[in-house]
Amino acid sequence: MNNITNDVTNKQWLDVIAEKTLYSKKDIQKFLTKYNVTQSPSIGNPRRIQLLDIEFSGTKKGNLENDFKFVFNDLGPGLYGLFTDKNLRGKSTAIEVIKWLIKGKPSENFQPGVKSWIKEASLKLKVDNDYFIIKVNQDEDFVSGQIERSFDGKIYSAYKEFSGEEDMANKISDFMMNILDLEKVSSFRQNSDELEVGSEISHGWPALASAMFIGTTYNAIFGDLTLSGLPNRILNMYLGLPWIPTHAALKAVQIQFKNQGTVDERKVDTISKSRAIRLKQIQQELKGKQRELRTLKAPTTNSNRLQELLDEFNDLYSRQKEYERRLLDFTLDFDNTQNLYIKDKQALNYFKENKAATKIFKQLNPTCCPHCEQKITSEQIEKEKKENKCSVCDKTMLESEDLEDYFQELRKAAEASETAFKQGKKEQKVREKALNDVSKFLANKKSELDNYKQKIVDEKISSNNYVSLKNEIERLEILEKEYESSENILTTDLEENKSIGGSSDIDEEKILKEAIKETELRFRNLQEELLIDVNKKILEYCPKVGLSQYKNIVLNSQPSLKIFKDGGDTTFSKVSKGEQLRLKVLATVALISIAEKRKLGRHPGFILIDSPAAQEVNKEDLNNLIIGIKEMCSDIPHLQVIVASTANDTILTHIPENRRKYAKGDDYLW
Repeated sequence: MNNITNDVTNKQWLDVIAEKTLYSKKDIQKFLTKYNVTQSPSIGNPRRIQLLDIEFSGTKKGNLENDFKFVFNDLGPGLYGLFTDKNLRGKSTAIEVIKWLIKGKPSENFQPGVKSWIKEASLKLKVDNDYFIIKVNQDEDFVSGQIERSFDGKIYSAYKEFSGEEDMANKISDFMMNILDLEKVSSFRQNSDELEVGSEISHGWPALASAMFIGTTYNAIFGDLTLSGLPNRILNMYLGLPWIPTHAALKAVQIQFKNQGTVDERKVDTISKSRAIRLKQIQQELKGKQRELRTLKAPTTNSNRLQELLDEFNDLYSRQKEYERRLLDFTLDFDNTQNLYIKDKQALNYFKENKAATKIFKQLNPTCCPHCEQKITSEQIEKEKKENKCSVCDKTMLESEDLEDYFQELRKAAEASETAFKQGKKEQKVREKALNDVSKFLANKKSELDNYKQKIVDEKISSNNYVSLKNEIERLEILEKEYESSENILTTDLEENKSIGGSSDIDEEKILKEAIKETELRFRNLQEELLIDVNKKILEYCPKVGLSQYKNIVLNSQPSLKIFKDGGDTTFSKVSKGEQLRLKVLATVALISIAEKRKLGRHPGFILIDSPAAQEVNKEDLNNLIIGIKEMCSDIPHLQVIVASTANDTILTHIPENRRKYAKGDDYLW
């Protein structure tokens, strides 16, 4: 390994800063403690993780309700795959379960409904020569479980236990950070309010682990977030550079100082401008209140008129009920008159029809019964003439004089009932109209009463508003005089209220500047050497994944990636999605390869790639990636890569059956 120090860094870090700032080590240590800066001089020694067994089981809910169990075991170094012929068949969920168990918390892409199906899940992994199992039980969305440890891969015993999602996240995070010898890195997050400084944030295992998971967004070369300089922290951490947590914490303080200065300047400007703006606002508000006061009128309503309206309404209401009762009583009597009229009319019509039929029948002089055709005897005919009884049915027949009298009785009865019906009909209409008229009067009176009540309420509110407006106008007039009479602008005493910058005895910015400078001296040369090697390794791997057109690549510490290829120069953010995916994989694998060669670094040596064909990555790019990864796994014995993707012949050719889970056709992976 090349010498990573210079003639200055042979001295103790704290001694050098004290010498350059002329402050005592005690003062410098107070500064470091105040801003949570710790010394981290150690170089990262790589510890390798390999996933050995993955299992989860439970019950699906919904249209496809059934019990399931997913088992993918006997894994080791090299390339593995989770494949389906169609999308939405469970491959991404399998990756999400692995991420959940490794990171200790589910990602945003892990659907809560699908996660709730899982009752048990476990992940067996090997860390160098130690073996661990992360076991999770889930019941009604409550998570519990444990981490078990073994020294021979056979007999496991409880190592850590957790109960609840937050406890699970903390326990797994602490476990991973300790077992991989990682340290949290700091960054600074600006506040959305330009008059607020912001705050320092600390990135732990979930952020560092993002460098191992390559999903469907390629915004950053390492990890999945570009905020707060996180890709730079991840790159330097996994390169195995010394002093990276210290440098990250100092840079966070530097940004904090810078933001504080900017905020202070803005506050001075804001104070000087805000008073003039506030005075104008007060004057405008005062004029508005005065105009509003002039629009308020004196009350015109009184309780006497309200009582009159109530009495009138109640009187109309009583009359309406009386008319309804009278109409109902009359209607019951009128129904009897109508029924009698119908009955008399029907009797008269029936008589007329029967008389006409009898006359016709008599003219027929039947000789036999029309029903049974029995012959009518001469004795029957003679009896009809003498006794006036029908020769067929032997019933007494009315004489013509009787029929006429009966007819007249029926006619008179029908005329009388008709007259009574017509008179009743007229009376009913009169009563209905009377009820309708009083109902209309009642409705109008109710509307008048409601309007008057609302008017009383409105005038009461207006009266209250009048008093409130008077008080508000007096308050605004006092404020107006106060702002107009002020000759000096009040300003905040920035020196007394500073949250950054310390006391007047110590120049904290001077200490910070020298601390950053000295810290960078202690890792910059090694960083440059490693990046040169990483760039060479990326360029070496490019043809393996179908990027033969790349002539040179420069990955810097930002990290940003410049690409020199046929047709011109470009950057990582401007190339296609397929190229971005392959470059993310190449950069990570190159970093692992150089760390392996140099015997340093902190990347654990496994990568999960989810749905590489999901975002404009064509089949050829995907095939080139798979072929290249297989070759790179041959170059790096401990490297483990798991890819979840839709299947094709090329992929299946390069990943044998014992290294894949494959759901064919319409089948699900679990």
